[in-house]
Amino acid sequence: MIENSESVGARGAVEPPLVLVAEDDADICLLVELHLRRVGCAVVTARDGREALRHIRTQQFDLVILDVKLPEIDGLGVLDAVRDDCETRAIPVILLTANVRNADVADGLSRGANGYLTKPFTLDELTAAVRRSLNRVPPIHDPG
Repeated sequence: MIENSESVGARGAVEPPLVLVAEDDADICLLVELHLRRVGCAVVTARDGREALRHIRTQQFDLVILDVKLPEIDGLGVLDAVRDDCETRAIPVILLTANVRNADVADGLSRGANGYLTKPFTLDELTAAVRRSLNRVPPIHDPG
């Protein structure tokens, strides 16, 4: 579980971190969502970039996890929109990519991503990336 006494999120209240997962692969999206819920996060999902931006504009997320290859607006386009808006630019963003090409990773990081995970990734790698991005130790419970 989240350590309530140490978990003050972007929304200003003591509550679990609110994470947006934008992933068009239903299996990966469900896996990430269930794991994040299991370790104590609140999760909202989106299946395309346009839906992700709607959520980002209407809710205060503590973290956004974006697939690079989203329909409608790709993950890098969503990342650009997040970083260009003074209301959202401080939200940590983790990119999910099937490409391990250095140019793709460097492009995402140069646009302001806080980190990335290469598919397939382990749940331990996901948990570690979320902890780093939330800058909380430990932000979430490892149910072991």
